[in-house]
Amino acid sequence: ISQDKFANDTNKNLKEIQSNVADLNNRVENLEQGRTGEFQAAQAFSKGDHSKLQLYYRRLIDKPNVAYLYSGSRVVGSSPAYSPVKRTLFTRFKNAFGVGLNYVSKPSFILQELGQMGKCYPLKVNKNKANDFGHITIRLGRAVPVAGVSIAHIGGNETLDFTSAPKDFTVTCINAERGKGKNRQDSLIVPQNTADRVAEYQSNGNVYQIFDAKPTDGENTEGQHTYGTCTHVRFDFLSNYGNQDYTCIYHIEVYTPKATKAPQSDSK
Repeated sequence: ISQDKFANDTNKNLKEIQSNVADLNNRVENLEQGRTGEFQAAQAFSKGDHSKLQLYYRRLIDKPNVAYLYSGSRVVGSSPAYSPVKRTLFTRFKNAFGVGLNYVSKPSFILQELGQMGKCYPLKVNKNKANDFGHITIRLGRAVPVAGVSIAHIGGNETLDFTSAPKDFTVTCINAERGKGKNRQDSLIVPQNTADRVAEYQSNGNVYQIFDAKPTDGENTEGQHTYGTCTHVRFDFLSNYGNQDYTCIYHIEVYTPKATKAPQSDSK
């Protein structure tokens, strides 16, 4: 082999190694930033600094939420709220440290900003029916295509009791404008990567966990995916992490596809 070819091959291999090292360094840096951001978000949640928490996750989600109260959305159906028989001094002490239940009586709470630690809407578990750990139906302010949803819950590392967190659940798109009763065609919409459409809120995941909806066939004129139009969205919780009395719901969001800017024409 000639010295020139050897030198060229060596330089080529060296550049490839340098490129791989740079890529690895970028990945490590991104991972550290992600962990730092998630840690700061968890700290914000535990300290009640909801504005920082919302801002952090809003940057990640980057989709319009249509399930806020101010947008006209309302909770129009849900399981009964669990109410403890007796609130003792010990249960109040546990609630103050995020253990146990500091319940709210109105389900519309879940459409507001994320609440404080331990303060949630408790869906009563139906002990007479299998896989009925509570349900919630949200009427959206208007009929819109739904591209995904998210559920927020206090992180497993931030509480001594994670048993009331939702686990397996389904999300159903309801379009009341297309008929009523048996004539209405409802459809399970998330997550898009499983055949049975059962999603899982993971105990080791982020505070906000996002679940993308399966696109319908075809794309619109802008080349985007199209999604089913919903007037209502129903959440059915099939399990939680072990609590046999209630499933604790802090916050739910429903997303439409991100809007794209109209192409600008060249002006001369």
